[in-house]
Amino acid sequence: MSTSSEASKSSTILLHPTITKLFKELPKEEPAAPPVAPTLDLTPNQEKAITHLFRYDSAILIAPTGTGKTVVALSAIQERLYAQDNKRAIVVAPPKVINNWPIEAAKWGIALKLALLTGAPAERAAMVNDQTNNVLIVSLNNLNSLLALDHGCDLILIDELSKATGKQTSKLKNKPADTITTRWAMTATPVSESFENLYAMCRVIDGGKALGRSKQSYLTKYFYPTDYKQYNWALQAGADKLIMDKVQHLIHVIDYKKEEFMAPIIVEDYLFKLPAATLKRYDMMRKDMMVDLDDTAIVAANAAVMTSKLRQMASGFAINEDGMAIDYDNFRAEAMGKWIEELDWKSAIILYEYNHQRTQIQRVLGDMDILFTAVYGGSDSEGSIAAFKDHSVQILVAQQSTLSHGIDGLQHVCSDLLFFQPCWSKDINEQAQGRIHRQGQKEQVRVTYLVAENTIDEVVLARLENKSQHMDAFMDHLKSK
Repeated sequence: MSTSSEASKSSTILLHPTITKLFKELPKEEPAAPPVAPTLDLTPNQEKAITHLFRYDSAILIAPTGTGKTVVALSAIQERLYAQDNKRAIVVAPPKVINNWPIEAAKWGIALKLALLTGAPAERAAMVNDQTNNVLIVSLNNLNSLLALDHGCDLILIDELSKATGKQTSKLKNKPADTITTRWAMTATPVSESFENLYAMCRVIDGGKALGRSKQSYLTKYFYPTDYKQYNWALQAGADKLIMDKVQHLIHVIDYKKEEFMAPIIVEDYLFKLPAATLKRYDMMRKDMMVDLDDTAIVAANAAVMTSKLRQMASGFAINEDGMAIDYDNFRAEAMGKWIEELDWKSAIILYEYNHQRTQIQRVLGDMDILFTAVYGGSDSEGSIAAFKDHSVQILVAQQSTLSHGIDGLQHVCSDLLFFQPCWSKDINEQAQGRIHRQGQKEQVRVTYLVAENTIDEVVLARLENKSQHMDAFMDHLKSK
């Protein structure tokens, strides 16, 4: 196995000295007495997060996966509803985790009546009209329909704010300020892609007070266009500091690096070489944007398509125009098999992107006589997860997007996570890692990327590393308030 020192930096905060100095110069806020109920067994960092939400009507909590953000949110809502006589609250949650909120409330003894607004519109309306339901939990897709009703709520908390900045929150953005006076949100990665993302999130929460009511004005003030059509923007020199100064009062970070909170984590690359024939096909696609596989022409119409094709070919297959996978090599899955052999029968999770990659993985696991289960769209997720949790199977195979939300308790089962291929999205990476790197994990967590040398895999890792440094600098700035 080959370990990359660069990849391991994703677990370390990298901050330019200039930014460190700037943050130290920011004014510190006076602490307030935490309103947290003494019966809850919370960490000091969780208590600080609850206090921050309790104190402010507009607040964004940066809570990486595994930091107990649900109990923080429920506790803060409970305190606000009872201590400050807020009327009712809305919780906006991703569809995959919406059912977890009542479970978490019961586990922590939260004295609130939660209503899941699911089912037909008439059913949801009936639950809204039931005034004994003091917390209405709704998916993002149903938020606008809820806001159109006489809901009587003056507090809203949005889980995964980074995904709630589009048309689903249009009614919230256009509501009068005195309708929902308290607006909170949680997110794991506020600037995972760029500082452009930050504008939409703050606009939802504070109505444009921090960064303005016009996205175009925001871009013009802090960025410059990198193309003549103004599709892409880059930060002006020093603009990151100016932006962070504008939003730092809104944001509180749960410090997930503390030893009190999290088990140690290492991130490493498992390198392997492409067979000569596979590399020849890969290079042909890269140079000519087309290649012949089994008398079928695989063509990339543009750069975006070519990126996808190169990722497929780095795994020994390509998807044709009919959506069928042409499979010509299983080398990546064979490298995965060697990695599994080093586990010494420990349980582990393997994440993939393309459906055909699942086929490749299952083929090798079957040949190795390893018991496994798979979680993906349309599968029996609950049954598969239960089998993994009770150690009926050794390996959990899951699609990246499926595992990134809503599956809890895996930290008690394993400490090894393998990305079958590096993933572009920092959000998905962070959320997936957080399934096992969270409270309750007793072992050192190991996150491994299968990397085909001299391919797009290395490009993806480099992009992820840049995003990690960007995100860590932002979070360090905020944590130094």
